[in-house]
Amino acid sequence: MDRNFTPKQMATRLHVSTTTLRRYETLGLVPDVPRTAGNRRCYTPCHVQAFIALRALKKGFGIPVSYDVMGLLKKGRVEQALWKINLQQHNIQAEKQRLEEIMSLVQMAL
Repeated sequence: MDRNFTPKQMATRLHVSTTTLRRYETLGLVPDVPRTAGNRRCYTPCHVQAFIALRALKKGFGIPVSYDVMGLLKKGRVEQALWKINLQQHNIQAEKQRLEEIMSLVQMAL
């Protein structure tokens, strides 16, 4: 069963404000939101998934990467979005290894 959500319902479900939802729309980070005959936003299950994905990406990769990835996905450039995530994961792993080496040197100095 497809269920549509009002902005308030969506904001409550995601624990964000309706202003945040509108900002994500304005920035082009989620699929275009249809409107009812009364010109009210009408979110679909697809929008729920897009908002959840965006929030998860922000936690893992920060705002710049997550916004870039979601923008690419909206344009249908899935492969490029996945490569961007892959590159970011590589960079995180390289930074982790660098920090482990520094911590090892610090431990040896003590």
